[in-house]
Amino acid sequence: MKPPIPLSLSFASLLIPFFVLSIFLDSPKYASAQKSARPELRAFWADAFSPAFKSPEESDLLLKRVHEAHLNAVFVQMRKGGDAYYASRYEPWAKDDTQHFDALAYLVAKAHAMSPPIAIHAWINTCAVGGNGSNPFNIVRLHRDWLSLNPENKDFDDEATKIDPGAPGAADWTFRVYLDVARHYDVDGIHFDFVRYGGKEWGYNPISLARFEQRYADQKDILRLPNGKPDPADSRWKEWRREQVTNLVRKVYVQTQQVNPKVAVSAAVIAWGDAPKKDAEWGEKSAAMNRVYQDWRGWLQEGMIDFACPMTYFQYDNHADWQKNWSAFIKAHQYRRGATVAVGTWFNTIPQSLELIQNARKPDEKGKTPFGVMLYCYTGTNAGEKNAGGKRPELENRQEFYTALSSPADAAPFAEDAGIPQMPWKSAPKAGHLKGFALTAQLDAVDGAKVEIRGRGISRSLRTDGTGFYAFVDLPPGSYALKIAAEGYRSVVRKIVIASGKVTAENVLVGGAAVPLSKDISSLKLSVAAQGTPVRLENLTVILGSDTFPDNLYAVDSSGAGVRVRFLTPLTLPFQPGDVISLSGTLRTVETEK
Repeated sequence: MKPPIPLSLSFASLLIPFFVLSIFLDSPKYASAQKSARPELRAFWADAFSPAFKSPEESDLLLKRVHEAHLNAVFVQMRKGGDAYYASRYEPWAKDDTQHFDALAYLVAKAHAMSPPIAIHAWINTCAVGGNGSNPFNIVRLHRDWLSLNPENKDFDDEATKIDPGAPGAADWTFRVYLDVARHYDVDGIHFDFVRYGGKEWGYNPISLARFEQRYADQKDILRLPNGKPDPADSRWKEWRREQVTNLVRKVYVQTQQVNPKVAVSAAVIAWGDAPKKDAEWGEKSAAMNRVYQDWRGWLQEGMIDFACPMTYFQYDNHADWQKNWSAFIKAHQYRRGATVAVGTWFNTIPQSLELIQNARKPDEKGKTPFGVMLYCYTGTNAGEKNAGGKRPELENRQEFYTALSSPADAAPFAEDAGIPQMPWKSAPKAGHLKGFALTAQLDAVDGAKVEIRGRGISRSLRTDGTGFYAFVDLPPGSYALKIAAEGYRSVVRKIVIASGKVTAENVLVGGAAVPLSKDISSLKLSVAAQGTPVRLENLTVILGSDTFPDNLYAVDSSGAGVRVRFLTPLTLPFQPGDVISLSGTLRTVETEK
């Protein structure tokens, strides 16, 4: 156990209490096109690699086209590689946004003022962070120790340089990037992408490896490579990597529910190859589970995302059947949340994309429909338009597809405006959530503690993540028994009461507290004689953060009494106004500043 560090602070809770022309459509197969305006999400993904939102003019054109096509949402790529097209508190501006145009603020204000309004979802690349590596403030430059590696220690997986969610610092940074948007922008949603590993051979970050070896230190039958690292085929190593991804998603979801509960949390998820024919095939054969360790079906089952957006990108000429199979799987596996069907418009012709859209929207044999339809992407809308080199044409050449989505009325898929489906678990919740941290007396994280909750006919368990965080989603209101057990400590049992629509926070110090909890700041005897007095305080709100004052922050308790916190070791991540913190350290009075 580490000794107390003077005025050390550990992040123990985050809470912000404040705060196509008709010529393409003459085929008889479009005669039965759906004209119903039933609620459904209709959205484009708008990527940051093409013209879409990097100026007011591009943004206005984007919203105009989305509006005229009778779509109701757009998912805009605000972070493509450890960069930002908005005023991030953590990451540098994207290198192609030299004017620091805040696209997110502009789009939210414009889209919400339209009639009907358009929803704006902040699409954030999660693990893929290598797009702005030349910037000294890019996460790749700042923290190479957080990167996902293969057994040969390479960090580029032929797709992107990625952080490893098994490295607690990387996961915490990424979590805060998402919460930063939810806190400071009136977005309708935050959207995961690349929330996964690069493949079977990836995830060999030394920090994550050390955590894995500690978890399974008593198990000698783990499959090993010649260099001693776990074999990619080892079942526990696979499950470990799934757990790291899931822990990050769960943390973002529950904390977002507390910070800004109206914000929808969604994820672009893997749907490679043909869809599972039976439920068992999901775990046994799906690429999501077995190649990139992304259990998105489990996320829907648990309720840790509001809707999933499987990327069912298939060419009509080659795999229209796969598209149909995935569409059926998606409609049947939404559980208590929602899921959309996607169409890859960039490598299908306009008539093909329109037919795929209609197939996606049709009810299945049980009458189930998807949460909506996602189109990838705004700047790629007709395979036939590509030139001989395979490059995309300029933006202005695609108007015919946007037109075809809503006109002519007797054939277009979106002939009328439609609202976005209600999410009753958000608008009229019948369940609550529980979250907290397991910490030592010095507020160090307890990694891998077993957390169990029982009551109301429910029995669930999970492990704390590398920051000591745990959470349970969608608990019926009532009383529960919470138990936290960590090796080397006596188990802690607490009675918890869950309320509908609320996030209950329960932080637990395992092993007891070496320093008694101070009632509030005003109870401290602030005098020269108090030099060196150990102090422990909880539930202080940061009013001036280390994002503005490096290695310092100012916090107040519920009475308004304040304290200054100085760090004797460099901070990995800044604290912002609105953070709710606990701290343990040594009291000192400051008379002069040098």
